[in-house]
Amino acid sequence: MTSGERLSASLAKVLRDALPVAVVALVTFRLLQNHVADRYQVDSGSMQPTIHGTPVGGDVVLVDKTAAAAELRRHDIAVFEKPGRPREQIVKRVVAFGDEFVDFREGDLWLGQDQQRLQRDVKDPIRDRDLRIPWTRWPALAQGDRLLLRLPQPRADGRIDLPAAGDRLDDVRPLLTIASRRHRLERFDVELLAPGFHGTSQQIDSSYLDVHDRRGRESAQRIDDAGMDLELTTSATAVLLTFELCPDAWTFVWQPANGQAELCRNGEPVARQPLRAAADRPCRLEFGLLDNHLFLIVDGDAVWKHELPADARTADPGPTARPWPRTLLTIAVLGGAAELARLEVFHDIHYFRERIPGLPGASDWPRLVPPGHAFLLGDNTIDSVDSRSFGAVPMATFLGRPRSVLGPWPRHRWFRR
Repeated sequence: MTSGERLSASLAKVLRDALPVAVVALVTFRLLQNHVADRYQVDSGSMQPTIHGTPVGGDVVLVDKTAAAAELRRHDIAVFEKPGRPREQIVKRVVAFGDEFVDFREGDLWLGQDQQRLQRDVKDPIRDRDLRIPWTRWPALAQGDRLLLRLPQPRADGRIDLPAAGDRLDDVRPLLTIASRRHRLERFDVELLAPGFHGTSQQIDSSYLDVHDRRGRESAQRIDDAGMDLELTTSATAVLLTFELCPDAWTFVWQPANGQAELCRNGEPVARQPLRAAADRPCRLEFGLLDNHLFLIVDGDAVWKHELPADARTADPGPTARPWPRTLLTIAVLGGAAELARLEVFHDIHYFRERIPGLPGASDWPRLVPPGHAFLLGDNTIDSVDSRSFGAVPMATFLGRPRSVLGPWPRHRWFRR
């Protein structure tokens, strides 16, 4: 046998041996793809900024097909067959299940078994952190975002010193009254924020920072549910965290040394509660408004929630020379200074109720979700085609749960729920 014949015989043997392995590998891959996990490229922006979606270059997500539809919880992200196009998939957030009436009011989700007795769905400010939509952050401000925050100039090491706004709470109480804030609003030559207060200088809207830290502006809907997440070290006697919801200023007055906290409405105390002390060491503070509840979180797990009274959304601020800003979030310190290391302003997912113009479907609310169905919404509800237009989808068309973003690699991440 010549060398050429021996080579041909060897190649033939390799191919004979490799063919069964290749067939088994292909069948195994198909079985895993069909029953265990698959990849799905998101081609629309309806889940921005949670999932980056574009026709070209959108996030590629890993879909867990072993997940059971019965295990879905409210606000979970899931993949379903696209209504009317069973060979296509959609990725949305599940907000309601069969036999529930669903409605959206003041940007929040309302649910119930009786359409006359719907209740607001109240999310947990710690457990549901993954539902926060970043609005702006420091450092790494997006282009143009410097106009959204009023902060002192950073030091050479990149941190920010916050000087004291006063020595005692009585020094700044007058600055928090409606009359004082109206006076600042009517003067066009000064900023909206009081002296010594730092934070947002414009009201928070439905825009967001995407995975590239670029601002998405599909709409500019006003947002009430918003908050601030910051890290600081302070020797101050008190840290003031203020959420202005027109026309009231709600201020958490936190005393790091003894862990006491007080909530004031327009400078006047309305409630008190002990919270963890954290003097002279790095501390994480989170505060804002979520589903009609003001919240303060200290060091990640000590939380205080306070429901807004009924008159908080109905009070008339009275006429002013220019529109009263709906939401502002600020921080100030008393009796000492603070060193700010990081700050992020976020807003809650804003559920937009009206039917999207140009799309078919009834616009009557509340709507009943049929048994065995789920109501789906995109996080970017201002620009999402979802159950508001095509109705609830059968649970039988559930395909799986996204577990991570596979690519592009710089955007690789795991989903927290």
